[in-house]
Amino acid sequence: MHMVQRRRFRRITVIQPATLLSQHTGSIAGEIRDFSPSGVLFALTRPVGTAALQNQLITIEFRPNLADTQQYRIIGRVVRIFDQSVGIVIEHFPANAYRDLVLLTNQPKQPVPTAATAGYSEAQISDALTQCHTRFKSFIAQVITHFYNSLSGKQAFSAEQTASMEERWLVQEAYPRIAMQRAGLERAFFDDDYLDRDMQDNASIKEENQPLALVDVDEFDDWLAVTQLVNRLNLEYSYEAGKFESRYAVLIGTQLSPNANPFGSHYIFQTFREVWAAVEFPHQVKALLYKTFHEAMMVFMDEFYRDLNEIVAFVQVSPLKPVVSESMARAVDTAAVNRVNARTGSEQSAAIPLEDYLQTQGPGTQHAARQRSSSSSSSATGIPGPNAALGYGLNQLLEQLHLSQNNGSGEPDYRALTDSLRGLQSGQARTSRWSDSVIPAMHQLLEAANPQLRQTGAAAPGGMQAGAVIDSDNLSQILGVLNVMQQRMLQGDVADEASIKRQLIDALPQFGNASMQDRFFHSVHLFDEMLSTPLSDAGLNSDIRGLLKKIELTLLKLALMDEDFLESSNHPAQQTVNLLERFYAAADDMGRIFDPRLQRLLNLLANQIVDQFEGKPDVFDEVNKVLDNLLIPIDDIRKSKVEQIQFVCQHREQRAGIEPAAEFFASKQNGETSEINLLRQDDWLSVMVDGVLAPYQLVWSSPSGRMFVMTSRSATTVREFTRQSLMQALATGQVIRLPEYDIPFMERSAHKLMLNAYERVYQQATHDPVSGLLNRKGMITQLDVIFANEDVQKRRGILCMLMFDQLSQLYHNCDAEEAEVSLMALIGLIANEVKSTDLFARLGENTFAILLHDSDLASAQANMQGLVAIIEQQRISCQGKQFVIGVNVGIAQIDAVVDSVSKLFKSVGSACVAAKAQGVNFVQIYEAGSALIRHEQSLFEWAGAIDQVFNDNLLFLRCQKIQPIDAGRGALPHYEILLGVNKHLTTNPQEFILAAEKWNRSADIDLWVLQQSFEWLAAQGGRLDALGGVSINLSGHSLANEKILAYIYQTLEARQIPADKVIFEITETAVISRLDSAQRFIETVRGFGCRFSLDDFGSGYSSFAYLKNLKADFLKIDGAFIRDLAKSPADLAMVKSMHQVAHALGLKTIAEYVENPVTLDMLGRIGVDYAQGHGIEASRALDTLVL
Repeated sequence: MHMVQRRRFRRITVIQPATLLSQHTGSIAGEIRDFSPSGVLFALTRPVGTAALQNQLITIEFRPNLADTQQYRIIGRVVRIFDQSVGIVIEHFPANAYRDLVLLTNQPKQPVPTAATAGYSEAQISDALTQCHTRFKSFIAQVITHFYNSLSGKQAFSAEQTASMEERWLVQEAYPRIAMQRAGLERAFFDDDYLDRDMQDNASIKEENQPLALVDVDEFDDWLAVTQLVNRLNLEYSYEAGKFESRYAVLIGTQLSPNANPFGSHYIFQTFREVWAAVEFPHQVKALLYKTFHEAMMVFMDEFYRDLNEIVAFVQVSPLKPVVSESMARAVDTAAVNRVNARTGSEQSAAIPLEDYLQTQGPGTQHAARQRSSSSSSSATGIPGPNAALGYGLNQLLEQLHLSQNNGSGEPDYRALTDSLRGLQSGQARTSRWSDSVIPAMHQLLEAANPQLRQTGAAAPGGMQAGAVIDSDNLSQILGVLNVMQQRMLQGDVADEASIKRQLIDALPQFGNASMQDRFFHSVHLFDEMLSTPLSDAGLNSDIRGLLKKIELTLLKLALMDEDFLESSNHPAQQTVNLLERFYAAADDMGRIFDPRLQRLLNLLANQIVDQFEGKPDVFDEVNKVLDNLLIPIDDIRKSKVEQIQFVCQHREQRAGIEPAAEFFASKQNGETSEINLLRQDDWLSVMVDGVLAPYQLVWSSPSGRMFVMTSRSATTVREFTRQSLMQALATGQVIRLPEYDIPFMERSAHKLMLNAYERVYQQATHDPVSGLLNRKGMITQLDVIFANEDVQKRRGILCMLMFDQLSQLYHNCDAEEAEVSLMALIGLIANEVKSTDLFARLGENTFAILLHDSDLASAQANMQGLVAIIEQQRISCQGKQFVIGVNVGIAQIDAVVDSVSKLFKSVGSACVAAKAQGVNFVQIYEAGSALIRHEQSLFEWAGAIDQVFNDNLLFLRCQKIQPIDAGRGALPHYEILLGVNKHLTTNPQEFILAAEKWNRSADIDLWVLQQSFEWLAAQGGRLDALGGVSINLSGHSLANEKILAYIYQTLEARQIPADKVIFEITETAVISRLDSAQRFIETVRGFGCRFSLDDFGSGYSSFAYLKNLKADFLKIDGAFIRDLAKSPADLAMVKSMHQVAHALGLKTIAEYVENPVTLDMLGRIGVDYAQGHGIEASRALDTLVL
C-alpha cells in the first residue's frame, strides 16, 4: 500500500504534569502537552510572565506514571513564547525520557464501546462509512479551494493594504511552486489509501539504537506552528469531534484516538504538512501556508462535523467516563495542595493599602509616623485623606515643585506645563552604583559568546561578505518596514503580538539569514534583548509599558542610525527609557498610573519624541528635563511613605517587646544558607499579585526574624510575611528575588544580557562542542562539588572511564559528517544506559566518563560489563566499510583514600590502563596499591601529631608575589601568604593541610597564619607603603569560627596593623557552601577597611549572582583556565568573559599559575590586572622578603 513519505519529526500529544525551572521566573507548574525528538510544548497551568525566558536555558522536571520510572531533568532553551505556553528546543533529548513519554501515549485508553455491531447490518455500516468518506472529500475540496483562493488574494493585495505586506511578499515569491503542488495536495487527500495511513502516535518511536537527531530550529519552528494550530482546532471542536469519534469507532470496530481519527484536525493537518515537507521553503513561508490552511478549515469545520454526526447518529453508544491516569490524578491532587498553600500564603501576605496599614497600628502610632516622616523630609509631608495614592496626583507634584495651576479642577495646559517643568533647574543626577563598564562589558561578552561577531566586528558599511545585501540597502529596507508598522499603529490597528524583530524577519525573509553578520541585524537583535523582550514581560495593562511601547519603534530607528544609543549608558535616549520606567513609583501594582492627568502629560512627552525625533536631535534631552523634575517629588513622596512604614514597624516591635525567634538564631548558628537569610533591607523581590509577579521592596524585617514587611513600587500597599510564609513563598516561586531591580532599566537589561552571554561562554568551556556532553573541565567542576562536602560520609560516587579503541579511525576513514553521525549514534547508545541522575561526559577524543551517584562497586561493574557487551555487538558503517569499536572501562570509587579529584582521575585512569593491558572490552575495578595504603596510614598518624607541629615550631610562612601586569597604571604589587612546613616533617604543605582538614583542624592553622601574618605586618611600619596589600587565606571553617573572628576584630580595632593592607582570600567553594556566614563576615570586616579576594573563581554562571552581595574587591581566576591559555580557545574565551564581568562589577582580576611570558602577554592583552605564578616569581620564605 502506498504510503506518503513521513516527515522528519512527528508530533506526539501527551499530557504529562511537569515543572519548569528558571533563574528568571523560579518554579512554574505546567504540563508537557506535545513533544517530538526536537523539543516540547510546555503549557502553563496559571498566568505567568514568560517573556524573560526567551532564548534562556531552562530545566524541565517530570516523573512519568510508569513502572520503575525515575525523575527526569531535561535541559532545553526557550525559542518561542505563546499566550499560555512556551516552545522549548532540546538539543539532546535523553533517550530514556523520550521513550517514557512515548510509552505514556501508548497507555491503555478507553475501551471500544461495546454496542454490538451485530445490531447493524453490514450494508448499513458500509453505507455510513462510504457517506463519511464522501462527505470528507467534499469538505477537503472546499478547504483546498479556499486555501488557494486566499493565497491568490494575498498575492493580489494592493500596496495600500499594508497590514499584509509581509504575507504578500512571501506569497509572490513562492506562489508558482505552491500552485504546482495543488495536484499533489489533492491526491494526498483523495487517494483511497488516505484512511489507512500511519498517523498513530507510535510512529514517532525511533528504531532501536537510532540516535535522536540534532535539533534544527527551523524544523522545530515548523513543528511548533503545526502544534499550535492543531491545538486550537481541537479545542474549538472537541465536543463535536469526540461525539463523532465514539460512534465512528463502533463502525470500524477499533478504538480511535483523536490523533488517529482520519476526519480529525491532527490527521488532516499532518497530511497537509507532509505534502510540503519535501518542498524547500523557508519556515516563514510554511508558517504562512499552515496559517492559511487553518483559516480555510475553520470556515467549513462546523458544517462538516454537523453532517458527520448526522450520518452516524443511528449508532447507539453510552457515555464513557474519562479515564484519568495516576499521573494526572497526582497532578490534580498537587494542584489542589498548591491552591491551598497559595491561599494560605496570600492570607498571610495580603496587600493592605498604606493608610489602612497605618490605622491598624493605632492613632498614636499613625500620628507619630506622619510627624516623623514630615520632619525627615523637607519636601514631603504626610499624605492626608483615605487614599494614600492621592499623594502622586499631578497637582500635588506641581505644588512641591512650587508650580501651580490656577485653572481649578479643569484640565491643565499640558504644553505650557512642560515648558515650565523644562525651565526648572534639573534635579540632581541619579548615578548608578554599578560600574560604567556594564554595557561595554555586555558587548564584549556578546562578542565572546557569538564568534561571528568577531569575524565581522559588526563592521561599518561595506564590511559585509560577498553576495550579502549592502548595508545601506539593508537599512533602507528595515526603516521602510518600521515606517509601515508605525503607520499602522497611528491608524489604530491592533499591534502584532509578535516582537518587532520577528515581524522584521517575517517581512524581510532574506534578512533572517543574515544573522549576526549584519551590523543592522545585530542592532535589532540587541535592541530586542535590551528593550523589547523586557517590555513584553511587563503587565499588558501597564501604563508605563504603554508609554515605552509607544516610543519603541522610534528607539529602534535610533539604534539603527546611532550606535552610541545601545553602547553608552549616558546616551540621552537611554536616560529617557530609564526615567519613564521610574514612573512605576506613581502607579499601582499593575503599572496603572494613579492620576489620569499625569498619564496624559507623559503621553504628550512620548508623542513629542515620536513626532520630533527625526528633525530635532535634542528632543530626548528636552523630555528628560521634564521627566527628571517630575520624579523629584515622586521620589520624595515614596521615601516619606517608606519611612512611615518603617517607623510603625519599629514602634510596634518595641511596644510588643518580642523576643528573638529561636529558630532564627538556630539557623544563624548552624550556618543555614536558606535564601531568606540572604535578604537585606531595601532588597527587591517579585511577589505574585493576581497571577502576575510585581516588584516589592523589603523595607523592614524584625530583629527577631519573625516578620518581614514589603511595600510596592509606589509604597501605597504593604504586605507582611511571617518567616515561615516567606520561606514557603520563596520555595514555591510566589516570591522571587530581584537582585538588580534598584539599577536603571537599561543597565538592568545589559547586566542580564551580560550574565546570559557569560553563561553561553561557560557552556562552551565546560561542554564538548560535538556531542554537547560535559567535557573534562565540566566533569571536574561537578566532582569538585562532591569533594567540597565537609561530611566525608556524603562524598559518594563511582567514576567509570571508557577508553575506546580506534575511535579516531572514524575520522580517518569517513568524511566529517558521516563520522559525526556515527559518533552521535554511539553516544546515543551509551546514553540509553545512563540514568538521568548520573553524569555522562566526553573527556577526550577517545575517552568518556560516567559518574554514578547511587551505586555500589558490584552494581557498577555489572552495569559496565553489560554496556561493553552492547558496544561489542555494534558495527559502524560508512563509505562501504564496517568498523568494530572496542572499549575498555576503568572503575574507581570515591572513598577515604580516593579523596580528591586528582586522585580519582589518577585511580580510574590506572584501572582503565590495566583493563586495556588485558586486551579489548575488559572492565577493571581500581584496587588501592601499597603506596596509597601507606599514604592513608600517614594521614591517620597526623591525628595526634598536629599539636606537636605547632609546639615545635615546624611551620613557617612563605609568600608569593602578585604583580600588576600593566606597570604604567601605578598599581603596587601584592603578596599572598602561603604555608611552609619544616623539611624534617617529610611532607609538603598540601598534604599537611589535607591532614588538618581531615581532622577538622584547618581553623587552627588559619589562626596560626593570621597571628604570624599580623605580627609581620605590624613590624614593617612605613615600609608597607611599597605594597598594595597582603593576601591571607581563610578556610570555610574560619568564616563561622568565633575564636578567629574575635582575634581579627580585636586586632583591627586596636589599629595594630594597617587594615587597608589586609586582603582576606576565600575560595569560591567555601563562600558558596557558607554563603550567609561569608556575607556577614565580609560585611563586618570590610567596616575596618580590609579587602577581599575570591580564589579559584570560575565554577559557573550562578557564581556571579553572589558577587553583588559579597562586595569582593579581587577575583582570582582559577588556574585551570590559565595553564593552557595559549593552546585553548575555550579557556581564552572563558578568561576574557570572567575578566569582563568582574570589571563590570567593579572587581580587579588576578590570574594564577602564570608560568611563561606568552601567557603573561595574552593576559595583558585581555586586560587582566594582576598575575601570579612561577613565571612572575617563585614563592619564598616571608622572613626573606625585604620591602
